[in-house]
Amino acid sequence: MDTTDQPLVLVIDDREDLSRFCERSLGHAYAFRRVGGARAAAPVLRGEDVAAVLLDRDFSHADPADLLGPKEDARDEGLAILRWLRREWPRVPVLMVTGYRDLQVALQAADLGADFLAWEDVSADPAVLEARLRRALECSGEQEGAVLARFRELGIVAESPPITRALLALHRAIPGRAPILLLGETGTGKDTLAYAAHALMGDPLRPYVGVNVASLNPGIIENELFGHVKGAYTGADRDSLGTIRSAHGGTLFLNEVGDLSADIQVKLLTVLERNEVVPIGGVRAEPAEFRLVTATSRELHAAVEGGTFRRDLYHRIAWHTIAIPPLRERREDIPALAQAFLRATPQHRQGVVFGIAREAMEYLVGLPWEGNIRELRGLVEAACAGARHVVTVGDVREIVRRHESLLAESGGAAAAQAPGPAGVGPRGCGEEEIFGHASYDQLTAAYFEYLMRRTGGRLSEVADLADIAKTTAYEWRKRYGGEPPSGGRAENRREPHPDRDE
Repeated sequence: MDTTDQPLVLVIDDREDLSRFCERSLGHAYAFRRVGGARAAAPVLRGEDVAAVLLDRDFSHADPADLLGPKEDARDEGLAILRWLRREWPRVPVLMVTGYRDLQVALQAADLGADFLAWEDVSADPAVLEARLRRALECSGEQEGAVLARFRELGIVAESPPITRALLALHRAIPGRAPILLLGETGTGKDTLAYAAHALMGDPLRPYVGVNVASLNPGIIENELFGHVKGAYTGADRDSLGTIRSAHGGTLFLNEVGDLSADIQVKLLTVLERNEVVPIGGVRAEPAEFRLVTATSRELHAAVEGGTFRRDLYHRIAWHTIAIPPLRERREDIPALAQAFLRATPQHRQGVVFGIAREAMEYLVGLPWEGNIRELRGLVEAACAGARHVVTVGDVREIVRRHESLLAESGGAAAAQAPGPAGVGPRGCGEEEIFGHASYDQLTAAYFEYLMRRTGGRLSEVADLADIAKTTAYEWRKRYGGEPPSGGRAENRREPHPDRDE
């Protein structure tokens, strides 16, 4: 039989029983090739288009030279091979078929992204194996590419395995009505992914309502979420729907849900259980049916154990929990993200900046990115502000060096006299308070403001003090504004043209 057009399934097993069974039962649909261990599997995986892997658990009959681990661990060699496959070939679907029905092994396999089948089920009905193989193939390959393409249409970059796994998990969670919980550090793009989930749920005309809980004043959060009736309190001259009722029939996104106070958690849990809201000052419940998406940068499970987040609410919102990887764990995505942010800048749209030099991109890839995607966007925007034609490694390094200088200066008197934008404070407040909510653009604006104060607004001295070109100083003034203090030296002296010597 010609098997050239059949999907190739690699069987990794120290005995021939499974491969013979597969060839006899499923040879009409698949081509099977057996190898005795991981070392023999590697060249096949590298040189052939392997559609899926069938993997045994027990390799007690294998040649010790073929084992990844010691001979005494041969009974669990299959799990060692599975970890190796996930590390080296993360997108190849794997089904573990073993002669022992073992729940713990099944759970370990599931945690590693593999399916699990007991040999007694397979031998009793070969259609079970065929169905599971078909399911594995449908969840990979072309279908995976189609899923990622849908996210890319929404502007989401997905090149690296960590973000790919997160997006595939999010896509699997979209059908149905169960809540979705996104976990990840600040700046990883959880709000973007929440909207993407809404957009892929169906009718785009359904309402999408998002609110960042951490940004709300604790005194008004209840009113913001649940609304009020006219006359509920002084100044309530009309009814207010509130965020939750505004999302009726659509999607409600609660960002930083871990910051909700205990009393608000109780009210939210009631809303989720009953699909209705009683506004402040009201006596009648109003319908509120929506798909809930929440996100937090906190360790929510630890908050539950510590008593600051209700366990029953956690179980209610965490049916689909998806971890969003930080940028430092998905560095393959940085070039595409940086190019996307560059194309969105005014400098690119006006034809001033066209791209990012290779050396600059390599430098970007190697940065620590504690602020994640938000930090990358700010840095690219700030670098484009002073660049010409191409963003060079010097343009990028200049911005980074300015921020390092700002951190060093922030503990002195000058920093105390020249506060920066929101989220930037004196060093004594701690690095998180200084930089946690500030973009590179904000920090550059703060540094420029400090330079203007120190020099009385004379741009030639700003350029000398900051060790930048005069044209860059003029670009900063155009971008960030800035006037010299009243009575400053710049009022009585003519400012030279940036392209001419004084």
